[in-house]
Amino acid sequence: MRSIPQRVRADLVERLVQRYDLPVLGFGPVKHARYIDVQPASTDTAHFLALIRGARCVMSGDTAAVHAAAGFDVPTIAFFTTIEPALRVRDYPACHAIELPVPQLRGIHASSQARDIVLVERAYDGLPGGTFPLPELAGSNL
Repeated sequence: MRSIPQRVRADLVERLVQRYDLPVLGFGPVKHARYIDVQPASTDTAHFLALIRGARCVMSGDTAAVHAAAGFDVPTIAFFTTIEPALRVRDYPACHAIELPVPQLRGIHASSQARDIVLVERAYDGLPGGTFPLPELAGSNL
């Protein structure tokens, strides 16, 4: 419910690279020349939090990364599919929430059902790739 589908990750990485002209670090494999998978280096919570704290921007589904970024005031783009964004990020001024609603799964926090995963993945098909705003980077003039 809270993972960005693998098939759209490279497009999102490209969008970040085009906007910021920086390498993109992330958790898990993505086929993109400017992407670095830091999951192997993130061996525990302290490493994970250090990576988030050091980020200039975070893009994530509704996960711990969004909440950690808010704690460190890191500009964030957070995608929500089954949970109302206001319930999660209303008090996070540096977070821009993007709702990709899946009404059939409203309020569901987790599921391993294939049909549910397909519905969430379809919600990302409608993601307006070039239309949602990307924030100013922390500590930059972009």
